[in-house]
Formats: sequence, structure tokens, C-alpha cells
Amino acid sequence: MAASSSNAEGTQLEDMEEEDAGIKEEMADEEEGMGVESSDDEEDDLSEDDKENEAEIQRLEEQCTLFDSCLG
Repeated sequence: MAASSSNAEGTQLEDMEEEDAGIKEEMADEEEGMGVESSDDEEDDLSEDDKENEAEIQRLEEQCTLFDSCLG
């Protein structure tokens, strides 16, 4: 019984190590695709997205304030 439990733990450990290696490989692939130019482009896109998100947040906060005042 103890041997089968140990074997199952070993298999689980191997699975976890394989998954970890796969994740590290994916991260390395993603980093490889990020060059200086693409990084600059992404920053511009993010700042535009951030502006849109801030406007949406402000609009929603105003709606919540109006809704709360109606509930009184």
C-alpha cells in the first residue's frame, strides 16, 4: 500500500514539474516576442485603454451616485 502511494506521489510530482516547465517555456516565448518597438506600441495602446477605462469608471461612479440619491 505504501509503495503505491509513493508511486502516485511521484507521478503527481512529475506532472507538476512538466506543467511548470511548460509554463516557463510559454513565458519565455512571450518575452521573446516583446521587442523594444512592440513595447513602445503597447505603451501607447495601454495609455489609450487607460483613458477609456478611466472615463468608463467615472461614468459608472456618476451613475452609482445618482442611483444612491434616488434610493435616498
